[in-house]
Amino acid sequence: MTTVTLPELISAARQMIVDTERTFGALTTGQLNWKPSPDKWSIGQCFDHLLVTKEPYFKIIGQVLDGTKQSTFWEKLPWLPGFIGKQIIKAMQPDSGRKVKAPAKFALSQSAIDPQIVQSFIAQEQRWIEVISRTGSIDSANLIITSPVAAVITYSLSDAIQLMSVHERRHFLQAERVMQANSFPT
Repeated sequence: MTTVTLPELISAARQMIVDTERTFGALTTGQLNWKPSPDKWSIGQCFDHLLVTKEPYFKIIGQVLDGTKQSTFWEKLPWLPGFIGKQIIKAMQPDSGRKVKAPAKFALSQSAIDPQIVQSFIAQEQRWIEVISRTGSIDSANLIITSPVAAVITYSLSDAIQLMSVHERRHFLQAERVMQANSFPT
C-alpha cells in the first residue's frame, strides 16, 4: 500500500466536496431517505454515518495541535500502530470487496435524515480541510493516536487522515449505488 501525502489527502477532500455537491446536492428529502431495501442504507444514512464517524477526530487532532494530547499505553507499543492502521485502510478501500460492519458506537440513525445532510457533510469537509492542513508541520507518520472505536486500536495520525479519506470514498460510492438503483425515486 502506498503512502498518500497530506497535499494529496487535502486535494481528495476538496474533490469530495465538488463530487458531493454535484451528485447529491439537489436531491429531495424523499430521495435522501429512500432505501433500496430495509437492510440497506439510504443516501442520507451514508452521509450521516460519515458525519458521526469523523467528528471524534476533530477533538483528537485539536489536542495534537494544542499540545495537550497524552499518549496512552497502547499508543506506546512500537509495532501495533503501524500494523493496525494499514490493515484498516486496506479493509476500507472501496475496491476491497470486504463488507465492513459499522461499529455500534457509530450506529445509523433509523429515522428520517435531515434534508440538509449533504450541506452538513460539505461544511464538515471544509472544516476537515482546515484542520488537517494545520498538521503539515507535525511528523504525523510517527505521531500515534487512538481510534475513537476502541482504546486498543491505535494508528498514526497520517493513517487516521488517510482512513477518513478512504472511508468517505467508500460511502460516497455506496450512496451513488443507491441513486443508481432502478426504483430510485425521480
